Amino acid sequence: MDWILHKATAVRVFKDLWLPAVVALIITLYKNYLSWTGWFSFFSLFFSTLFFAGAYFNYVQRARKFEIDARNHSAVVGKQNAVITRLETLADELAGHINGGVGFCYVWFVRLNEVAITELNLTVNGDYPILGVDLGITDGPSLKRKIENMLETGNSKGILENDFNWRFETILPKVTYLVPCNFPLNNADRMALTIKWKAKNGLWDQILKLQKIADGRWLQSTIVRRNDVEIFSQTDDGYFDEQTADTISAE
Repeated sequence: MDWILHKATAVRVFKDLWLPAVVALIITLYKNYLSWTGWFSFFSLFFSTLFFAGAYFNYVQRARKFEIDARNHSAVVGKQNAVITRLETLADELAGHINGGVGFCYVWFVRLNEVAITELNLTVNGDYPILGVDLGITDGPSLKRKIENMLETGNSKGILENDFNWRFETILPKVTYLVPCNFPLNNADRMALTIKWKAKNGLWDQILKLQKIADGRWLQSTIVRRNDVEIFSQTDDGYFDEQTADTISAE
């Protein structure tokens, strides 16, 4: 194995020295062509020129190798960053499928007849399934009666209880869920539903307001809040907001 090492070393030395040696020889021949001073001067000039030429070409090779290494390093770092970004994306997607991410459910579009709300439509806002969903709804008149009873009797028992409760193991995005219910309208032309949501990815609240207009159609407006921060709202065109005395228009 030693002769292989020696051969490789010799080849490497030759590759490093042949160009400086050629340059040194050319300079030495040219110098002595102009003024011959003897063989001692010839070899002294040759080896001194070889030394400086070798040092120069060695520096050039080192600088070139450094630049190549820097470019290769940048390429490797770029690939590593791309892999890290992809892993982070996959981790976010995995976490989203496990706990639902920052998505949430909300009720929109209720089906009703002349006397009651008979059906609710549940939808997911988000890219991932919402898991372990508990849904509780209290209608406005019921909540008002509970508050009045508490003020009259001083008994707050049941005031936080919902009128209707549902449990869903999974609610998928881009799928509409129809939930049967029975919220009496009591001849009212307005209705408000207080909706409490609880899932694996947290808690949030929703207020869904309904309003009957002159042509008999019911319009809706809703706001969803998480940690008292509004995260979603939607309102039918033409809905009249009593609090702001504004008619909502899509224009």
